[in-house]
Amino acid sequence: LITKLLDVVVENAGAQMAVLMLEADGKLFIEGRLDHTTDLSATLEHLDISGSQLLPESIIAYVQRTNNYVVTDSFEENTKFHTDNYIATQKPESLVALPIINQGKFVGVLYLENRVSKNVFTTDRINLLQVLSSQIAVSVENARLYRNLEKKVEERTLELAQEKKKSDELLANILPGAVAEELKEYGETTPRHFDAVTVVFADFVGFTRAAQNLSAQELVSTLDDCFREFDLIADQHRLEKIKTIGDSYMCAGGLPVPNTTHTWDAVEAAFAMIESMKKFNERHQAEGKPVLDVRIGIHTGPLVAGVVGTKKFAYDIWGNTVNKASRLESNGAPGKINVSEEVYQVIKDKYACTQRGSIEAKNLGQINMYFVNHKIID
Repeated sequence: LITKLLDVVVENAGAQMAVLMLEADGKLFIEGRLDHTTDLSATLEHLDISGSQLLPESIIAYVQRTNNYVVTDSFEENTKFHTDNYIATQKPESLVALPIINQGKFVGVLYLENRVSKNVFTTDRINLLQVLSSQIAVSVENARLYRNLEKKVEERTLELAQEKKKSDELLANILPGAVAEELKEYGETTPRHFDAVTVVFADFVGFTRAAQNLSAQELVSTLDDCFREFDLIADQHRLEKIKTIGDSYMCAGGLPVPNTTHTWDAVEAAFAMIESMKKFNERHQAEGKPVLDVRIGIHTGPLVAGVVGTKKFAYDIWGNTVNKASRLESNGAPGKINVSEEVYQVIKDKYACTQRGSIEAKNLGQINMYFVNHKIID
């Protein structure tokens, strides 16, 4: 826009050089310059005119202060500006500086000069330049409004992108990635049946008794410390956290994307959870705080998984596999991993296990149990 405006001004005013200055925060900045004596094209420089030596600053300051134009071609007779350093060194034969006014508001200054001819800026040309400067004021203001609109659109677009990122991160924190993507794309999710999933139940032994000696803040902080560590362990072993119920923690492997290593992943994660609780208890003993023992049960089998509800929805799992994992946990022992026959058959060649017999579980029949002691093959 400025390039075209200066081209029109120079062509119609008989000038060799034209400079457009716009005001910002009370200061004038060069925003465009066209100089035929040096073949310089108009450029958007946003250059502070103060000390630039590119213009007669005393004349520009006068126009800015008074909103009156200055035109002269005889600096020998006009002593008002002849001491200006630019005038003394460049010696222009003719110049004119006009205020750019839009709706009574000072917008900037249009400066033109001719270094070889006198009497260039006649009354007719000044009248024309005043008309052009009015058009320049309108064009510049419209361009500024458009630029500001574009900037606001960009800012709002960025804000929306950031808000979307936050909502996506929140959704990803609530639901498994594949389920979250399905929910975003279709607005709902379809429950799925899985032939083989390994469910891990972890529970703190005697937590209710220990909690009696803790304040509400200490209680929540203690669980938060433990479950944060369990979250990290679950992520490291490709397990999906399902939920916490009081002081119980449930996660599962092999969903929502099936894999063939979920049983191994679950057992490795269980050992990591027990190790993390040992370190937790060492810190608490040193600080004189209650210690907690974790009890873990693991079972592998089929189940159904999906999202329930429309408010505070959650990804959950259902079926006998979940119930068996819960029974294995409740019939386990502090610091031990209690697994079912199905888990044992998968891991027995790499882990030393102790057979514990079986329990009768209501509606589930007999459940054979094994303690997993340690790894025997890396």
